[in-house]
Amino acid sequence: MIEPKEIVNMVASMAFFIYLYHIYKNSPDKTLPQTWFWGLMLITVSNIATVIEGFIWGNFFNFIEHSSFTAACLFFFIGALHIKPSSNIE
Repeated sequence: MIEPKEIVNMVASMAFFIYLYHIYKNSPDKTLPQTWFWGLMLITVSNIATVIEGFIWGNFFNFIEHSSFTAACLFFFIGALHIKPSSNIE
């Protein structure tokens, strides 16, 4: 059974991913790690799989949902490790 909050989460994550991708591509200085965008994309995939699992192949899309969310967490962690502290503290 599909819950309305799952659809809202899916739409919100898709909109946020598109917005953040647009901001990143038009930014002159690429300060955020690229792995964070892969992580955000995987969270979007996870939210899409959550909605699809209510219609077809529940076990398969449940596996996709949890696997992509776990991989997203790893990408965020790797991205956080690559952030260098700024040295312009006055």
